[in-house]
Amino acid sequence: MCVKEIECVGHFNREWECLFEHFSRPPYVDGGDLMIYCKEQNKLMFQKRDGLEPMRVLHLKYPATAQKLCEAIEQAQSAQRQHRMVKQKSQRFLKQGDRC
Repeated sequence: MCVKEIECVGHFNREWECLFEHFSRPPYVDGGDLMIYCKEQNKLMFQKRDGLEPMRVLHLKYPATAQKLCEAIEQAQSAQRQHRMVKQKSQRFLKQGDRC
């Protein structure tokens, strides 16, 4: 997932990005805010004193938009898991076919 914002001139600036694999728990919606828990990448991993996971908050104007985005993320994660499972299964069958 890559969050971008558009400037007045029409240029795209990447604010932050996080791969689905790095989500530590499912996203959730609170009003117009979408909370995404993701593991920090390219940083030293120290135990946080407060015990809280890194979280990104997307402030959206409409709660319905936040809910739709949350559902789209969950659907994409589900599709990715299914694709990964199918790929693992077909690789397993290919390995078994080499033995015969």
